[in-house]
Amino acid sequence: MPISLSQLVHALSIPKPKSHFVHRLMRILIHSGFFIKTDISDDEQNERYWLTPASCLLLRNAPLTVAPLVPLILDPIFTTPFDYVSKWLASEHHYSSPFEMTHGTKLFELAGQELQANRLLNEAIALYLISHMLWVAWKGTNNLRYAAGDMFETIPSADAVFLKVSSEFPHKNAYFVPFLVSLIHMDR
Repeated sequence: MPISLSQLVHALSIPKPKSHFVHRLMRILIHSGFFIKTDISDDEQNERYWLTPASCLLLRNAPLTVAPLVPLILDPIFTTPFDYVSKWLASEHHYSSPFEMTHGTKLFELAGQELQANRLLNEAIALYLISHMLWVAWKGTNNLRYAAGDMFETIPSADAVFLKVSSEFPHKNAYFVPFLVSLIHMDR
């Protein structure tokens, strides 16, 4: 259901002096593809905002949510290593990754020491395990159709899409991972 800017400000408990910034934020989120704006009339008060299909995946209560990945992706523990990629590549040291160079330890070792990293990583891994279990459970039914392909060429029509991202590590010290994306079509 679409929501007006005033309803959004109220729902998010934005203080009145800062409420005019929400309109600017919404313009950025619309441009980024997280929301769609609909105009009921030319008046700015009659603008309504809808979630896009992709942004619905970010809702915590959505059946196919990827919300646990967002805190993992945005946490400084996981973003800071990207600042060190060029330094890592030029380094003579034998760090296995920019992550190890940044934190002085490997990912799972840090997760064993840092409660926050452990929690974020476990939630993201649980999300992967749930999607894998759904794939295994539905694989024998006639409700799913596997449609592999190149998303840069065409995206098949579907009622729902599962993106299965897998990686192959050619070497145990590999940091940059080639991603393969598959689509699954759900028949009605």
